[in-house]
Amino acid sequence: MMSVLKAEDGTRLTKRFDMERRVQEYYTSLFASKSVVPLVEDNREEEEIPQILISEVRTAVQNLKADKAPGPD
Repeated sequence: MMSVLKAEDGTRLTKRFDMERRVQEYYTSLFASKSVVPLVEDNREEEEIPQILISEVRTAVQNLKADKAPGPD
């Protein structure tokens, strides 16, 4: 647990109740912010994703080693 918290005006808060109240005030103001972040438009053309072929999946599964798990040992 923190022992000291700095208030908005720069004073040091050492009592648990005061610190809890300051944290609550901070997050309330943070999430109640009315500032609007402008959206960035992505004008790039969407690249077409090729379909996955059943034959590709079958080949990949058949090439898996038996009794092995993915990832490092």
